[in-house]
Amino acid sequence: MLSLQDLINHNKTDNSKFFNLQNSVIKASLYGDIKTAQAFYDYYDAIVKSNLDGIEYLTEDGHHNHQSKILNSIRKSMGLDELKGFYMVGYHPAI
Repeated sequence: MLSLQDLINHNKTDNSKFFNLQNSVIKASLYGDIKTAQAFYDYYDAIVKSNLDGIEYLTEDGHHNHQSKILNSIRKSMGLDELKGFYMVGYHPAI
């Protein structure tokens, strides 16, 4: 989740943030429970597809749904209750 937030904050300025996200997806696929691994991969796949062919696969609600699904899957695997209405916000201050 932290690498995803980092990408959201710096997606236009630092390609290394995407590479960090790739590493996180691989780690989640190796070490995460099946629902978390699948949720994270599904979001990553939609992000990649959107950037490869320019087709808008993700609406704002789509991003929020993916983010919530990942977070709540992690919380469930830890024995925690679902968090309603969660989504990540990018920080892009005006210069």
